[in-house]
Amino acid sequence: MRAHALPLLLLPWTLCLAEPAPVDRALKLSVSLETQNPEEGGEIRVRTMFENSGDKPIQFYVTPHPNLVPFPRMVLEREDGARFEPSVPPFGSLRESGIIGRIDTLAPHGKAEFPFTLSRVLPLDPKTGQWASRNPSPLPAGRYVLRLSYEQASEEVPCEERKPAQVRLPNGRKAALPLPDPGAHTTPVEGLWTGALKAECPLQVGPRTRPFLFLKAPVPPQAGRPFLAELVVENPGPKPVSLLGTWKIFLSDGSKGGRDEVALAEIPEARQVEAGKRLDFTVDLNALEYRVDGRKISLAEFTVQSAFQVSVRLVDAEGRMLIYQDLPVGRMAP
Repeated sequence: MRAHALPLLLLPWTLCLAEPAPVDRALKLSVSLETQNPEEGGEIRVRTMFENSGDKPIQFYVTPHPNLVPFPRMVLEREDGARFEPSVPPFGSLRESGIIGRIDTLAPHGKAEFPFTLSRVLPLDPKTGQWASRNPSPLPAGRYVLRLSYEQASEEVPCEERKPAQVRLPNGRKAALPLPDPGAHTTPVEGLWTGALKAECPLQVGPRTRPFLFLKAPVPPQAGRPFLAELVVENPGPKPVSLLGTWKIFLSDGSKGGRDEVALAEIPEARQVEAGKRLDFTVDLNALEYRVDGRKISLAEFTVQSAFQVSVRLVDAEGRMLIYQDLPVGRMAP
């Protein structure tokens, strides 16, 4: 029996290859430095720019408090491989229900700038990528690459539902604050930009030439026990430095949202640091009396219900700040 070959018919619908979803490449990310020739211990002003190079508006998600928390994520990598992240002091937020953060819209060929001032950093563990220390310090002298990364995987953004609740503030007063419901929630934003962007720029930090204050303390402190803060003043310059002024210890929290509740204690000191030398002294922050709204309180009274930050400043007779250092502490352990 002879077999007959059948004609091969190629129909247009016999094979369908799914095309990948189009990627919107109109959103651009760039980063530059406003501070020229920064040195260890100084502030570095960073300018981040989002740009819409297309002909249609673009909606993109912005994380909360971009003026306090670097947006997008910022990592500094030194030429020897050591990595650092900016240190962010604790702060309060009284946001209402809804999206955590915000949605910005860029008009065609429009730009959005997000400045950030880098002053202290935390080292990252090379194995875990997490903080290797919770004591912020100045970015050490060296050559770096400052890298930014921004990623929005879907049109879902974080959100929360907040309800009014009576809470007691660290200063003893009660207030009705909107508190979030527990759990993670998201909400879709139709037409939100999705994708991933990266940007980088070189950064060279020179050695210190001016006096610098370094503050180190155990974190978290414990109520009723000494909270010893070590203060170190280094003078890398060629001449002696007279520290004529008043040491002021500030405690701040976010209990009032945009305006911090501040407690203040003073340590009168007048010292001199010789050229190329350092001055070390220790202060028990738990032994000081602090003032809030004219009242004297202890450290435990101020921090019992709130995360807080310690700020040590040397100010002159006119109130000008000569040197300073901040230390995010968190909550006091019972």
